[in-house]
Amino acid sequence: MHHEKKKAEEIFSETPTKYLWCYHFGNGDEEDQITIKKFYEENYGTGVNVIIYPGISYGFIELASIEIAENLVKKENGLNIKNEEDYDNDFQNLDNIKNENLKKFIPKKNGSDIDKMLNENIKQLKIKTFCHNINFINGGERIVFTIFSRVASNEVEQDKNCNFPNAQYSVEVPGLYIFGDFISVTEEKELIETIDMHKWDKLTNRRVQHYGYEFIYGANIVNKHNKIGDIPDFCTNLMKSI
Repeated sequence: MHHEKKKAEEIFSETPTKYLWCYHFGNGDEEDQITIKKFYEENYGTGVNVIIYPGISYGFIELASIEIAENLVKKENGLNIKNEEDYDNDFQNLDNIKNENLKKFIPKKNGSDIDKMLNENIKQLKIKTFCHNINFINGGERIVFTIFSRVASNEVEQDKNCNFPNAQYSVEVPGLYIFGDFISVTEEKELIETIDMHKWDKLTNRRVQHYGYEFIYGANIVNKHNKIGDIPDFCTNLMKSI
């Protein structure tokens, strides 16, 4: 509501729509996007588009049809929040979920804390909130909440703040050269597959791989006395191409 600058009744829908808000408790990275998309398509129907905002714990889901939305309602009971009492009872069922981000999100259950967490407008809307336990490869099991949206993806304010396609591709920096189409589409696909075969390390807002020597964050240096492995062949082949 804060990011979108809209009231609850303008954002959330009590009836199924092709759009859902998705609170994933993650870092807003590629893994969040791929995993949530795979989960929805395997369970409810194909043609699901997941939009993740970098560094933000919520995203947006576009369904291919209203039939998929109705299928979601049929398959899931969800958390039907009708009033404060229902809210409290529903969330007590989540106490045993081992999710540190969720623990931070859900406060101690007493009247004042519940009022702080759940806006009065949301309580009155009778919003159905769906929750799923999804296994993320690098982030462990996480609960993901989704709520039907009145807002379409092209109307989301957060998307305007992260509109990468409209970013400036060419900049004049002395010593920096950009070569378009340096590799072919086939080579690009092979590179992605090869890189994904290596172990990813999870950081706060991204995932990384270190080759040769480990980069020491904070100090912004490489420990040249601690070699962790050889440079992968795909890196040397690229260097030869240059």
